[in-house]
Parts: sequence; C-alpha cells; structure tokens
Amino acid sequence: MGSNPTADGHKEMGGSGSSFIAGVFLQAMNKKMSIYDAMMRGLLTPGTALVLLEAQAASGFLTDPMRNEKLSAKEALATGLVGRDFYEKLLSAEGAVTGYTEPYTGHRISLFQAMKKGFIVKEHAIRLLEAQIATGGIIDPINSHRIPVEVAYQRDYFDQEMCQFLSNPKNQTRSCFDPNTHENLTYTQLLRRCVPDPDTGLLMLHVMDKGSVLHQLNKDARKALQAARTTLSVGLFQGQSVTVWELLFSRYVPDHQREELLRKYKMGTMTIPEITTLLTTIITRAEMENGHLSSSTAAPNNEVGTSQPVQDKHSQEQQLRKSLKSATASVTAGEFQGQNVSVLDLLFSKYIRQGKRQELLELYRAGILTTEQVASVVTAVINRAEAANAAFMANTRSPHKAVTRAEEKGDDFSTEDIQLDNVLKSTTIDVPAGEFQGRQVSVWDLLFSDYISEEKRQELMELYRERLLTLEQMITVVTTVIKKKESTNRQFLVSVKASNKATGSAAGEKDDDSSKEEPWQTALKTTVIDMEVGEFRGHRVSVWDLLHSKYIPEENRKELLELYQAGELTLEQVKTVVSTIVTKAEAARTEQLANGSSPRAERTVTEAEDTHVEEDRSWEETLKSTPVEMTVSEFQGRPRGPLWSPLS
Repeated sequence: MGSNPTADGHKEMGGSGSSFIAGVFLQAMNKKMSIYDAMMRGLLTPGTALVLLEAQAASGFLTDPMRNEKLSAKEALATGLVGRDFYEKLLSAEGAVTGYTEPYTGHRISLFQAMKKGFIVKEHAIRLLEAQIATGGIIDPINSHRIPVEVAYQRDYFDQEMCQFLSNPKNQTRSCFDPNTHENLTYTQLLRRCVPDPDTGLLMLHVMDKGSVLHQLNKDARKALQAARTTLSVGLFQGQSVTVWELLFSRYVPDHQREELLRKYKMGTMTIPEITTLLTTIITRAEMENGHLSSSTAAPNNEVGTSQPVQDKHSQEQQLRKSLKSATASVTAGEFQGQNVSVLDLLFSKYIRQGKRQELLELYRAGILTTEQVASVVTAVINRAEAANAAFMANTRSPHKAVTRAEEKGDDFSTEDIQLDNVLKSTTIDVPAGEFQGRQVSVWDLLFSDYISEEKRQELMELYRERLLTLEQMITVVTTVIKKKESTNRQFLVSVKASNKATGSAAGEKDDDSSKEEPWQTALKTTVIDMEVGEFRGHRVSVWDLLHSKYIPEENRKELLELYQAGELTLEQVKTVVSTIVTKAEAARTEQLANGSSPRAERTVTEAEDTHVEEDRSWEETLKSTPVEMTVSEFQGRPRGPLWSPLS
C-alpha cells in the first residue's frame, strides 16, 4: 500500500505535530528519546509503546522526536526509528489514513469497512479510531482532513452503533500504562499529561525521577487525591468533572511545582482543598495569559508547557485583580448611579460586606465565576441595598403605604423564589453517606438537615436564586459536604483512638508502627515550639506533645485535631492556638498563686476546680482572640470546612 503521497498531505494537515504523543523525555538524564527506544530501555511497556506508535501512524506519519522528522512506516523501519516486530501493525495503522486495498476488487475502503470485512480485528480498529479522535478527529481517507465523529457517521464511514460507541468517553480503551503513576489510562488521559518540547513543540511523555515524592506517597494519600474532584471552566478539562490527581499530572503543572505540592501534601502542611484552589488558579491563569479561554483535546496549547514557571501567590492575585479592574459595569442605583465603574471598585465599595467580597474573590480565583458574573452579583447587591434604603426612607415618611408597596413588590419576587424552591423540593437524590444513606431525599431536605449550617445554606440559596449555581451544582455541593463530614467523623474517631493509644504508652517508648502514621500526625510530631513558660520552660517541644499535655483539655484537643486533620486549620494556626493556651494557662496559675495566702499551702479541691474553670476560659478567650484566615471557607473568616471545595 503506497502511503507516501497521502502521508505527505497529512504532514501538512498535522502542522507542528503537537496533537499526539511524539516521544519520551527522561528527567533524570535530561534526555529525549523515541517511543521505541524508551520501550527497549524498559521505560515503557511493549503494549503502551505499540499503542502510542499506532496513534502516530493513524494520524498520518511516525515522528522522530530528536530530529523532528515525519516518516512513513516504511521509512521509520529503514532508519531504525521502529523495529520489525512492530512494522506490520504500524503499516496497518497507517491504512487508517491512506485507506485499505480490498484484496479481491482492488477498491480502496475505509478503516471501518476493513473491520467489517474482517481484514482488521475490531479491537485494533477501535483503538485506531480512538487515537484519531484524541488527536483531532476522524481522518477522512478521501479528502485527507479531520472530521468530527458525527460527520464521519453521516458520510457512512461507520454505522450508528459505532458512532454511539465512539461518542461516549466512558467506552475509551485504557490501553496506556503510565510509567510514573502506574495507572492504566486512555490515550486521551495520557496525552493530557504530556508536555510540549520547547525546541519542537512535540508533546513528550516525561518519565519522572525515581526519587520523586510521588513514589513516597502511601496508598491512602494517593486515593484521597484520586477521589477529590472539581470542575474547570477553561482549558483541556473545560466543563468536565476531573480529579485533583489528573490536574496535578496535567501539562499545566511544571515538574518542580508538582514536586513541591506533593511534598507539602505528604508532610500535611497543605490540604486537598488548598491544592485544588491553587491548581485551578494555575490553569485559569495559564489559559487567560495565552488567550485560550476554551480549548479541546484535539488542539492542545503548546504555550502551556513552555510558559514561565508559575508565579507566586502575590503575582497571581495581581493578575486576577487587574482583570477585575479592566472590566466595567453600569450601575443603576446608589452613589455610582449612571456611571461605568470597574468591577474591582464595586467589589470594594461600601455596599459589599467583607465576607461577601472574600467569597466572590475566591469563586473568581477558582474559575467558578466569570468576570461578567462577578459584575452581575455586585450590581445586584448594590441595587438591593439601595432599594432597601429607599424602602426604609419611605417607611419613615409613611409607614402604612411603605408596607403596602413592599408587600406588592415582594409578591413578584417571592413567586419566582417559590418556583425555584419547588424545584429543590421535587428533586430527589440517592444520598451517598450518613443518616440518609440509601434513601431518596429531596435536595431541599438535605439543605435544611444538620449537615448544612444555616450560614452555608443561606449563601447557597442566594447563589442558586441568582442563577449563579445550577441545580446540578447545588446537588454536587450538598452531597460532597455530607460525604466530607461523614468521612471526617470516621477519620477523627480513628485519630482519637490513635491519640489515646499514644498517650497511654510508656514514656520514651518508640512507636514500632510509626511508618504507618498519617502525614498530618507526622507534621505535628516534627514541628517544635520554643516554650518559655510552665513545665516546658527552656525546651523545644513538639506541637503533638503540647496538644497531649495537661494544659489542653481532652475535648479541646479533640476539636483542634479534628479541625487540623480536616484541613480547616493550618499547622501554623494550631501552633499559635496551642502555645497561646499554654502561656495563658500558666499566667492564670501564677496569678492565682500570687493572690493566695500561702503559696506553699496545699491546694484545696475548690482551688483546683477554679483553676480548671480558668483554663477553660483561657481556651475560649484564645479561640476568640486568635485570627484564622481561610482562603476558601464555609464560614468566611472562621475555622470551618471549605465552602467551595466541591466546585473549586
């Protein structure tokens, strides 16, 4: 089968050749190599290597990533780019572009026709079609250009059954083994993990160093990252529910950035919600900078992999605020009436309370709200505030008439609200965990259950009624909150048992099972504080030992551990709270002794009880006076669970 003329046409069509996996980059040696060479060195399994090479051939040509040359299967064999063991299969894959010659008639037939006639095994044909779809679309063997699956079906390149099968992402074959994460992935999933070569633009699969933090993660830590999901509004994952794990290994995240995030996660100094927010910001910023607010798998952004390293948090914040500053909104009420004002100025005006402002900024940072949506929210808030002010003034002048007008206006507003509320009441879902598990419960009942706090419920309802939160997103938020709270409860029970076991062991006894402890426990045990008061005066004491000392009442210790383990308090915040409690408790004890008639006298039961009450007051005052800033929180400014982690 003569493939050169057609292949040449596909070389033009393929452009830079950046839509498929071209080769392998070995990080430890800073070296590029071909897929076949990587297989011979044991970096890729033979099965994965064949799938990747077939995908190249099915796109029109095989690629030498070192020389950036495009070759036919015959030329690739002659130059040693591939071995004879793969040649026949690659020649067959090449036919997906050039077409197949029917043995008896000599007619040129399509890949699907060849499959139907038994010239190609069905699984092989599906794999080639999937590769074409992943790299830009089905290749029309007659006109030599890419077309969508639906168009290929309309042109009778395959039947309706095959069209439906190929159109469903769930049917994609997991034929690619990732040498880094040891997962079986679809070609599309592995493609998203490849990074453009800065010299050629070819997508290269990076094989990570064996010393990577990735290889030090335990099974539970991996599972947690693979279970956490979010939805992005831009980029390769636009509109898709994607795991944090997939985002971490996507081409948006430079190697050094991924290592740093994994290291902090392993040490327990960074939570999954924090990682999710940061990754969303990285991807959103990268897409905004490159001007690609929507992209597809078929045309990956070359600039993403070659862009400069991710800027620090301050630079990211400047970029986001610059976007809000450049956007304007027309205000119809209040001090800005009739003016075009920047969205940023409106956001920081007297009309927007601090908690609301922080919430909107976090949603904007996470890519959940667009600039236009932020503008819509702030202008609506201003209009409502001014309307309320006008009603108040009218009520002052004529209370009876004002009430009548308010009731009349309220009827229209409440009617719309009632309709929206009825949707929540009539929509039932299977609850995944907790007291409602296995039952069909309305979204409304879940919103008003003990799982959802009153303030959280009000914020969700407000966003839902303003059409900024869809019904599907509302369901996602509610079910995720329930799952997280139930999971936290289970994990906390385990941690309390472990804590009790640790405190009950003999002093100085080494934990033989320390290798199995959780990252958050390790972080508490390895982080020390220089204490200047009490029995620890002049010593460097771990946060863990302070938490389990006499200064921290058991119920308070449990609460702190629960908040920290759930990621709602940072390590620094736990340090601040614990050290302050110890210092205040010692100060209270010293004051008591100074006020006593005989410092050496034996303390009475009453004095002991008073001291315990004083310690409790010290604990309460400490929590009240210790500022805790959360980047994304269920109760803004207070140590509670993250508000937008399900969607961030």
